Amino acid sequence: MAGKGWIRLHRKIMDNPIFNDMQLYRLWSICLLEASYAEHYQPIGRQTVLVQPGQFVTGRFELETTYNRGLKRKEKVSDSTVWRWMKKLETDGFLTIEANNKFSVITVDNWAFYQGEDEQNEQQFEHQNEQLVNSKRTSNEQLVNTNNKGNKGNKGDKGEKRDIKDFSAEIENFRSRYSPEHLKLVDEYLDFIRETRTTRRISDSIIHKIMAYFDKYSFVRVEYAIRTHMNMTEKKSAQEAYTFGIVRKTTEQEAAKKLPALREQVMNQNGGIKQPGNRLTPEQLRQLEEGDDSP
Repeated sequence: MAGKGWIRLHRKIMDNPIFNDMQLYRLWSICLLEASYAEHYQPIGRQTVLVQPGQFVTGRFELETTYNRGLKRKEKVSDSTVWRWMKKLETDGFLTIEANNKFSVITVDNWAFYQGEDEQNEQQFEHQNEQLVNSKRTSNEQLVNTNNKGNKGNKGDKGEKRDIKDFSAEIENFRSRYSPEHLKLVDEYLDFIRETRTTRRISDSIIHKIMAYFDKYSFVRVEYAIRTHMNMTEKKSAQEAYTFGIVRKTTEQEAAKKLPALREQVMNQNGGIKQPGNRLTPEQLRQLEEGDDSP
C-alpha cells in the first residue's frame, strides 16, 4: 500500500529530461510513492474502488496538498498547476489518468516492470535470485503482495510450488469457460503482456490475476479492452493494469458499438488476415474513441 515500504528507482531516470525539471520530478516521485503495491479495495464515499498495483486514487486538491507539503510559501503551486503537470506526465507516457467528477485513478505505466514484482517472483521460482541483496526476504514479501494475502509465514520452496500448482488448476478452470475463439484472443493477449516483462515471462499468479479480473466482466468489454490495448502503438509497453482500466471505464454499450469498427480496421490493415502483432495507429484509435465507426 502507499505509505509503506520502499520503491525501486532505476538509474536511467537520470537520462530522462524529467530529472532536470525538479518540480515535475517531485510530482513524479509522489506518484511512485503513492502507488499501491498490492491489489486492494478502497472506499471512496459510498462506493468502493478496486485499486491495482501501480495505481492510487486521488483528486487535484489532494495532490496539491501533497505536493506543497513542506515547501516554502514561494515554492507552493496551485491545484490547477499540479494537475497540468500531471497531464504532462500522462502525455509523456509516465502514467495514465482515469478521471470522473469525484476522483481520479492514476496508473503508473510500467509499474511492475520497474518495481520488479513479477521478475522477482519468476527469478525466485527459477532459483536465479542468488545475486540479489537480501533476496529471500524481498521475494517472500513480493509473493505475499502478489497473491494479496496477509500471511507472513510464506517460506520455503515447497510452499511456493504449492501456490503455483494451485494457480495452474484455477487457471485451467478459467480457460474452460472460454470458447476456442475467445481463448485464442486471451492467449494472444497473454503473449502481448509477456513482452512487457524483461524476462519475457509472466508467473502463474499474474495469469491468474488477469483471468480472474476478466471473469468479472462480459467478454464484449474484455475483448474491446484487449484489442484496444494491443493495437495502441504508444501503449505497447503498458502492462495489464492499463487493460484493466479500459475494461473498467468502458460500458457494455460502448464496447459493443466500437468493437465491429475495431475488428474491421485490424482486418483491413492486415489484408483481411488477423495478425496480432500489427497495431492501429494513434489516429485510428482516436477515431474509435470518438465513436467514428467508419472503416
